[in-house]
Amino acid sequence: MRLSRLTLFAATLALTGFACQKKADTAAEETAIRAQNAAWNAAVVAKSDSAMAAIYADNGTLMPPNEKIVTGTAAIRSFFAMLWPMNANLVITSTAITVASSGDMATDAGTYTFNAGTMHDTGKYLVHWHKIGTTWKIVDDIWNSDTPLPAMPPMAMDSTAK
Repeated sequence: MRLSRLTLFAATLALTGFACQKKADTAAEETAIRAQNAAWNAAVVAKSDSAMAAIYADNGTLMPPNEKIVTGTAAIRSFFAMLWPMNANLVITSTAITVASSGDMATDAGTYTFNAGTMHDTGKYLVHWHKIGTTWKIVDDIWNSDTPLPAMPPMAMDSTAK
């Protein structure tokens, strides 16, 4: 099969364009995500569930332990509003941010501390970020506690079981 000069020229242009695509500055994008995390922590201190929810994508999801998925800005705002009556303190600390070479998606793994009255907890989280326009937004947020669940009571033996 012979390629026409036009086909060969078009293929060369396409390959050249692909090879010359600019890679994202992943270090700068990581810095931007760290700034969003700092804004999230500041929103907790300010007791602003609206500011917290604004860091999430419009269709963002929370996946809290032992609860149903929370989806969308209004539901996320309501979820975080439950912290204020408890006078809760919640701090997240990122330990590893990985930005895709495309510069439009990232993962953020870290730890959290939670204190509210006599309740104290530590745990870990995993967040999936998307760059929407020029702003990083949380798309998925999941976390779980380092505290073991209480031991299950021993099961009574059923004498009729075979």
